[in-house]
Amino acid sequence: MIRKLLPSLVVLGALVAAPACTSEDSVSSTPPDTDIASGMEVSAEAEVVPEPVVAEIPAPPPAPEIDVTPEPPPVVETPEPPATSPTAVPDAAVPDVAGAIALGVKAKKGDAFRFKSTFKTVVSMGGMVMNDVDMQSVVRMDVEEVAENGNLTVKVTHEHIKGEMKSPMMGDASFDSNEAPDESNAMAAQVTPAFTLFTKGPIQLTLKPDGVLLELTGAAELFQEHLGDSPMAAMLAAQYANDMQKVQFQGSFVRYAPEALPVGGTWKIESTDAMGPMTVTTIIDNELTSNQDGEVTIVTTSTASDETMGLSTKTTSTATVSATDGMLVSATSSTSGGMASQGFEQTIESSLTRIGLDEVVVAPKKPEAPAEAPNADAPAQDVDGPGVDGPGETRDGETRDDG
Repeated sequence: MIRKLLPSLVVLGALVAAPACTSEDSVSSTPPDTDIASGMEVSAEAEVVPEPVVAEIPAPPPAPEIDVTPEPPPVVETPEPPATSPTAVPDAAVPDVAGAIALGVKAKKGDAFRFKSTFKTVVSMGGMVMNDVDMQSVVRMDVEEVAENGNLTVKVTHEHIKGEMKSPMMGDASFDSNEAPDESNAMAAQVTPAFTLFTKGPIQLTLKPDGVLLELTGAAELFQEHLGDSPMAAMLAAQYANDMQKVQFQGSFVRYAPEALPVGGTWKIESTDAMGPMTVTTIIDNELTSNQDGEVTIVTTSTASDETMGLSTKTTSTATVSATDGMLVSATSSTSGGMASQGFEQTIESSLTRIGLDEVVVAPKKPEAPAEAPNADAPAQDVDGPGVDGPGETRDGETRDDG
């Protein structure tokens, strides 16, 4: 669960994030030792007994010929190891040990998921805080199609985004997609449309069963439609590019190992991603730490670097996923690092929790009630208080004809 460092001072986020990539994993298994019992060869020699000679008794018939060929050794069958044996390897190509589980995104067409997330980032230069953003959001994901190869088409809808920004250079501002921008605060009026942009329309994702995000569309289109002419367009255009947002949204999905793993199993993912002028190399070490009650926990440590801009970050995260559908149940992530070329440092703390489809997280936006038209037939009220004559009223509150 990695959130990349961004060069702009206004850092906008979707969910906890990580770069998309193709995994190169290796998991080794040790085949069981098999002890096969064998029989001992048996050999025997027959002793020829001379015919007895007994007086007055007829000689007995010749003794029957004795087969001196040794018996074959007994065949001992090795019993099949139990399914729960840690050395059971039914297929050498797909190791299976005690508690091993094959994970992947297994959601079906028509499935829907909702999440609430938090995102906090602090950007500083020379020890001075330049930007402090704290955001919360509610996101829904609907699986619209599942292709024959298992790739999923997912529609992402941001139901609500709110938060606040503090900046000694640009001022403080709060924003809420359910409220109109505070026009009395120039900074709030400027940043609210940018921070709440994704509530204006859906974003489309194409996701592989192993959790790798192949494509994202809709972010750049929303930006051009709603912010293309804004004063902040030049600063934010790169941030809202579809490729950049694909990297950000990757953190909503865990990238899985290519085979079944037990608790304690590990795998590594290496990727190279284009992020604006940077080419970022990411190395992610994963460990499956728990598998119980239908939920699997994965702990990740990762680094990201770029030589061109001097980017260097380290992220630790913990994700719990459903063994049934492969989607996140919860996740937390912590990132620290900086960009030497621009002299800034950044920390990011983020979290994501799956919630019910009908769970009320924030009150829906209420439309303003229209002003009531005055009733011409109603008697005038003493609106100015006792003892003060207003138009159409007498000192005792009765109506009078001012004409």
